Amino acid sequence: MERYRKEFSDNNKSITDSVFLNMDQIFSKSVLNRLSHEMRTNLNGVVAMSYLLSEDKADTETKIEISDKIYDLCRQLIGLFDNFLDSAVIRESGAESEPKRWRMNDLFDSLFSEFREILEKNNGGHVILVVENQANCREEIYLDTDWLRKVVRNLFMNSLQHTSAGYITTGYYLRDETVHFTIKDSGTGYAVSKEFLNTNNIAESLNKYGNINTAINLSLVRKLTELLGGRIEIKCNGLTGSGIHLSFPVKPAGSIDNSINTPSNSRITI
Repeated sequence: MERYRKEFSDNNKSITDSVFLNMDQIFSKSVLNRLSHEMRTNLNGVVAMSYLLSEDKADTETKIEISDKIYDLCRQLIGLFDNFLDSAVIRESGAESEPKRWRMNDLFDSLFSEFREILEKNNGGHVILVVENQANCREEIYLDTDWLRKVVRNLFMNSLQHTSAGYITTGYYLRDETVHFTIKDSGTGYAVSKEFLNTNNIAESLNKYGNINTAINLSLVRKLTELLGGRIEIKCNGLTGSGIHLSFPVKPAGSIDNSINTPSNSRITI
């Protein structure tokens, strides 16, 4: 993981050094129109495939394929709506961080288990998840775990959305009261991800790329990273893949053993 930190430190713009996205933009007429169109399209797809699923002519293999597509559409709808509602809550309530006491390994291991289940359910083994994990990261820290989970989950779903085959590599470590998290993929989403992580005008960026899922997803990532007091950076991985690095401060629950927090080269391939 340390080599990733070095990679991101060179020739790369810190997104959180720029002006953060005004959440009001998500609720502009043009963005809401695109959001409505996307949700209606997916719902129509669910209805149409549900009808096909009910036909007796469909064989077992076809029914399984249709069921998987329905699942994928529903997952996209839930994710889109969930991110939109979270954006609305932040906009209306002026949400503040609510730190909780957590063990680093437990926090990230539960997220990685969730990601493996998603890949198993709907990817057919076309995308490999590689976890580069810090060995024996037993420290307990205080941070807003709800926000962190949302940020990490959204970044994974963004990588998966743009990676139909290949790999997603992720990992984390804790050093000097700062959590570092990296996710890299071999997909095709670098240009659009960079656009929505940097944009100060969502409507203009949507006219350019038209991807409402990425727009809402990464807009929320930007805002939550700001609320956590962190930084987010992006660079190209390979030709078109994305490499994203997060860093944000945490409060240790106890003293930190620097010898334990030496990044490990251990690798688990799923």
